[in-house]
Amino acid sequence: MRPFLLFAIRYNRLMRSKWSPLWVASLVIIVIFAIGAFFGVRALLGSAFQGMDTLARKQTGDARKELAAAANDSDKCFALAQIAKDDFNRGKFAEASQYANQLLSISKRLTPADGGPFGIAVHDSNMVLGRLALKYGKKEAAKQFLLSAGLTTGAPTLDSFGPNMSLANDLLAAGESATVIEYFHECRKFWSFKKDTLLEWESDVKAGNTPNFGANLVY
Repeated sequence: MRPFLLFAIRYNRLMRSKWSPLWVASLVIIVIFAIGAFFGVRALLGSAFQGMDTLARKQTGDARKELAAAANDSDKCFALAQIAKDDFNRGKFAEASQYANQLLSISKRLTPADGGPFGIAVHDSNMVLGRLALKYGKKEAAKQFLLSAGLTTGAPTLDSFGPNMSLANDLLAAGESATVIEYFHECRKFWSFKKDTLLEWESDVKAGNTPNFGANLVY
């Protein structure tokens, strides 16, 4: 922007004449630079999103390999969670349901003593199944799935990066702010590292706004 301002000041007198050839040439140059900058930013953003998509594909590919090699229920949890979330995001709803239900079944066989795998199984199975329920018009079921997800005892990733807020975000769009706030309260029990963030999100919701969940729509 600064070069454009300097250019305009330097040739201010000539540019006062509306149809000055230099004015027209300057306008053309500015438009060309503006278009170039616009498409440059679009290309940059496109590359970033493409990179994220490639990373997600790689993570899910790795998860499928981990799932195939898993020797027990605990070993399957993180892989099933990744695959279920990714399949939902790609519109593969039948597959997402299959993997999320497998994960939910595992959560009922494990106990809090199993640590992170149990925590991930409880949260992410309910989160994905809730998104599916809401997609098919079962709002009450979706609300219950969200509250069930919040009953997780936590996991290293849940305790640090925090939970995936996709279902909470979906329910806010459906007007279910009270349930989402209750879920935030549940999350404080394991995501104590970010209690202030949860309080900020709660304030946003109470004010009638949707919080900026950022990366917590991805985790």
